[in-house]
Amino acid sequence: MIRNKLAAAIAAIGALQAGVVGALGMGDLTLNSALNQPLDAEIRLNNTKDLDRTQVLIKMASPTDFDNAGVSLDYSLTTVKFNVILDGDGGGIIKVTTREPIIEPYLNFLVETRWPTGRMLREYTVLPSSIQENTPEKEFLKKAAEALEENVEDPAFKAGEFAASLHMSLRSLQRKLKAVADRTPQNFINEFRMMRAAELLTGTSYSVTDIAFKVGFEEPTNFSRTFRKHYEISPSKYRSER
Repeated sequence: MIRNKLAAAIAAIGALQAGVVGALGMGDLTLNSALNQPLDAEIRLNNTKDLDRTQVLIKMASPTDFDNAGVSLDYSLTTVKFNVILDGDGGGIIKVTTREPIIEPYLNFLVETRWPTGRMLREYTVLPSSIQENTPEKEFLKKAAEALEENVEDPAFKAGEFAASLHMSLRSLQRKLKAVADRTPQNFINEFRMMRAAELLTGTSYSVTDIAFKVGFEEPTNFSRTFRKHYEISPSKYRSER
């Protein structure tokens, strides 16, 4: 799907559609950028028929739609831009871009498409990392994410425990993560914790202190300091602006 160590998208994991059979549809997402680069992706548009680009309206879905679909709306998604390009032959693409580099190892978002006779929501999950689709590297990252998911609340879960959970030596894990995600094991853990914290801030009513504990911090002040360093905003302000 992509070349020269650009990332591949994980297959779209859900679709919610309103309208009739034969309506406009969103296809798979192709990712043309890597971690630490501005997002550059394309979503196929199908069955556009005689619509023109002013009749096809694309945007990030509303917070209510995210909540109803069980998808967390991350702060980093507010910078994503969409641009419709139709080919005049019943198809087209949606260009999905950001101006700023993407530093999150995972992106999960819900796209809304409207046209005069219908509306569609589709969820996409992508890994902006240096791997191609259906490879051992992608399987490794999925297992790594599962290990973090299981242990995110444990403050003792650090690089050594991460390696052990994957049945690897720490040195092997360091080499592997450097190759596929350009991260150290501890950086990978920290970014996962921050991503989960952002989800809890926007998707639950837990206090900042409770969230600190739920993402593996023993000291809420240390959590707030780490969160601010990662997102350049305090946890409380992050929540209020969402």
